Amino acid sequence: MSVLVSIAGLAFLILIHEAGHFFTARAVGMKPRRFYIGFPPAVLKTTRNGIEYGLGAIPLGGYVKIPGMHRPAPSDVDVHFGPALYESPRLLPEV
Repeated sequence: MSVLVSIAGLAFLILIHEAGHFFTARAVGMKPRRFYIGFPPAVLKTTRNGIEYGLGAIPLGGYVKIPGMHRPAPSDVDVHFGPALYESPRLLPEV
C-alpha cells in the first residue's frame, strides 16, 4: 500500500512541476506540442487544440514539448518547411 501511495505522490509532484512549464509557456505566448506524465509507452493520450496530452506507463517522469527549447527534430522541420521546399526546390542547396 505504501508503494502505491509513494508512486501516486511522485506522479503528483511531477504533474505540478510539468504544469509549471506548460502554463508558463502558454502565458508567454508559446504553444506546447505535448504534455505527458510518465514515460512511454503511452497508456492514454488525446489531442486538443493541437496539444497532445498523455499518460505514460512508467510514472517516474514527464515532459512538455515546447518548440524552440531544443534543436528541431527532423520531423518538425519537414512539417514546417516541406511545403515551401515542394513549391520552391531552389531553396535547397545543391548537393
